[in-house]
Amino acid sequence: MVYCFGSVPLGNGDTLVLNSLVTSETGSLSQSITFTFAADVAVSGDAARTLSAAAGPGPRLIGVNIDVLDASNALVMSDTFEGVLAGTAQSSFLGNLAAGTYRLVATGNGVRDASLDLALSFVGSTVDVPEPETWALTMLGLGARGMAARRRKGRAAR
Repeated sequence: MVYCFGSVPLGNGDTLVLNSLVTSETGSLSQSITFTFAADVAVSGDAARTLSAAAGPGPRLIGVNIDVLDASNALVMSDTFEGVLAGTAQSSFLGNLAAGTYRLVATGNGVRDASLDLALSFVGSTVDVPEPETWALTMLGLGARGMAARRRKGRAAR
């Protein structure tokens, strides 16, 4: 089940999705979603954005920051930048949130067209934060995903 926002509490197996595609405007990007948990959850997720070259055509969203704030607007979780592969910048999330209400806030600057895709998945119990070796494997997986997306895009253009 996928929830984008609303008053229904999220829980085990749910996914929060934020997808943005802006093709006719430039400047500041600021989007937020408020969501609630009935019980403690573990959070894992990733964000991807197209990052074309500084000069030339194509989407370019820079200065991206993605945060999760609690009901008192205190920062409780932020994305970890993983790198750029095949023109796609990747960030990841991994941590725990207690039952309560939160707000996901994504900000950035659209130099040209902007594209940001974000998905956070929730598991009913909390998890340990992984060791550095696990982060390396996560980065490899995100890189493979970016390469596959670029190949599909190249085939579609032919």
